[in-house]
Amino acid sequence: MEQNLAGRRLSSMEQCDRKGAILTLFIPPAGNPAPEVQDLVRFGNAYKMVDSTESLWVPTGAQIWNLMEAIAAIKQVKSTSPFYPQAQAYLKDWQTSLKDMVQVKYATLAAGMGQHSTLKLAIAQAKQVPLGHVRRMQAQTLIAYWAEEVQRIEDEPLLVRAKDLAKSGKISDLKLAIAQARQIQLGRALRGSAQDWIATWRDQIEVLEDQPILTQARAFGRQGKLSEAIDAASRIKTKRALYPEAQAAILDWRAEQIRIAQIAQDQPILNQARAMALSGNLRGAIDVASQIGSGRALYYEAQGSIGRWQEELRPPTYLFPEPIPDETLDYTPPENGWDDIDPVANDADDPFSLSPLESSSEEPFSLEEADPDNSSAIDSMPIDEIVPSDETDDPSIYEAPQPAEAAPPTDTDESSVTGYYDQRYYYNQP
Repeated sequence: MEQNLAGRRLSSMEQCDRKGAILTLFIPPAGNPAPEVQDLVRFGNAYKMVDSTESLWVPTGAQIWNLMEAIAAIKQVKSTSPFYPQAQAYLKDWQTSLKDMVQVKYATLAAGMGQHSTLKLAIAQAKQVPLGHVRRMQAQTLIAYWAEEVQRIEDEPLLVRAKDLAKSGKISDLKLAIAQARQIQLGRALRGSAQDWIATWRDQIEVLEDQPILTQARAFGRQGKLSEAIDAASRIKTKRALYPEAQAAILDWRAEQIRIAQIAQDQPILNQARAMALSGNLRGAIDVASQIGSGRALYYEAQGSIGRWQEELRPPTYLFPEPIPDETLDYTPPENGWDDIDPVANDADDPFSLSPLESSSEEPFSLEEADPDNSSAIDSMPIDEIVPSDETDDPSIYEAPQPAEAAPPTDTDESSVTGYYDQRYYYNQP
């Protein structure tokens, strides 16, 4: 059993199966283990401690201590042990790794101070890790980082000096700032930042040089001197800072030239159309104004006039009220004829009824209620004195009805009620 366990551990270590070799350490041997098993346990414990020292970045003090403990443990494997050759091979590798870890650790401690000299010292320490060692890649990564920090410290004063010169905003100072920043060589850590500042200062110089030209061109444009404005702005060459702005202004002025030319061509046409419309020839005015095509400067103005003239040509539209429905059409006669209708009952509900007074619940009209002051005089007047003032007042005399009015003249439109009454009015005038 012990021999099988030792064989499994040794096989795992020879195949670089660290996890398999470490797992076998947790299988406790039964009874008193053989010397070979004891050596293998020491070997495994050391191997386990080395496994915890792996790191892709800066090694820690705990990792260095574990590696030192692993070296001490593997040294206890006796020369008579069958694992002695493997122990010696691992011992040599671990001692080399310990030396490299110490070098990298010293280097990181020196670089942590952040000074130019300490960074240089850190780079020198890290370079002592030989090529091909496990810690070599780690050391190279740290060296590259520290080298950039050294370059920043060396070139930062140049860039700071250049920025101070550029603060005045003068062309001469901006040129000095550019010359100062150009001292930062290609491949240096601050080279990219220096180039960005150089481009910014160069743009400022170009703006200061070309701004008067563009200002003069815009002054020409406001005065209506479009050709002079275009010529002035064209002096700003390509790749200059104000070149896009100058080109945009040139496009606007050329568009204005085209608009003015179109107005000069189309304004007489529109004036002619308006004159024809004033004279009453609306259709001719529409035809003339339609000559101004789409996309022209006066197109929308012409279309507005055409729309008004077309509206004037349309016949007027009269709106008549809707006819009022005849309510008599909804009348339904009684089922049993007119005999079942009670005139007295109907008159009671009709406010315009001519039924006798006794059918109403109200008292008849009294002169005393109408005028109490005159009622006494009427009551005191003798009956004999109340005589008719004229024969026509006698109720016994019957006056025959007068003949109907004469018919309207024959030239009256019988179908027109309004015409009938108008003709009758004029006909009856004295």
